[in-house]
This record gives sequence, C-alpha cells and structure tokens, in this order.
Amino acid sequence: MVRLSCDHPGGISLRVGIDSPQSGDVTAEQGGLLFSGRNGSFAGIEGKLRFALRVLPQVTGGKLSQVRDRLRIEAADEVVLLLSAATSYQRFDAVDGDPLALTAASLRKAASLDFPALLHAHLADHQRLFRRVAIDLGSSDAAQLPTD
Repeated sequence: MVRLSCDHPGGISLRVGIDSPQSGDVTAEQGGLLFSGRNGSFAGIEGKLRFALRVLPQVTGGKLSQVRDRLRIEAADEVVLLLSAATSYQRFDAVDGDPLALTAASLRKAASLDFPALLHAHLADHQRLFRRVAIDLGSSDAAQLPTD
C-alpha cells in the first residue's frame, strides 16, 4: 500500500501505470489495473509460472478515470494505492496456483479496511517477521569511542 496526502484540498494529481521488463498484459478493470503474464522460457525449458499484479486506487475527493492501460487521478485530497501480487507457484514441482484469484481476494480484503486498519495490519505482519531475532554483542570501552 502507498498513501499519498497533501496539505491542501485537491492537491494530488497523478497517472498510475505498470511498466515491467517481464512480458505480460496490462488491463484496466473495476477502477484498477491488472498486470498478468507468464515467465519466459529459458535454456529450452518452457516458462510455466504465471503471475499477476493488481493495483487499486482509493481516491478521496478528485476524479479517477481510465486512459488506455493507465489510470488518471486528478485533484484528489488523498490517494491510497492498494497493491497485490502473486504467482502460480505451489512447490518446486507444481505451478498450478491461481494468481488471478489470489490477488483478487487479497485486494477485496484490503479494500474493506480503512487506512488506519490497513497500516495496523501491515505493521503487525512486518513486526511478526522482523522482530523474531534480537542480537546483543555486549559492550566494551572500544564501543564507546567515536568512529569519525
């Protein structure tokens, strides 16, 4: 998620698009964007892993419109961009997952929450993963010396 805000009403205007070196198709759907495709073949092995990325803007004030495969947001007070990405990877010998369904379900869940609830859930997820380890290297007189 990305939140854009401004200190004056109508101060946010932008275009949202998806550009990638990975080949795939970008389509506009239900007020958002979908980028989907399949990985490329390599060394004679056919690419079979499918992927999907969805972007859904939540716009407060202003106007949201579609221009080909991009979205235009004009004169908004606040914009929250919800992003969801998935692949068809299940395990090393199975790539039959459904990234389209996974990303759609994830965005539906995220879109049902307001920004403070999204931020709280995001922080809880991040802290669960990154606060699992602590390291104490002790202290010494040398540690108190300046490094400049």
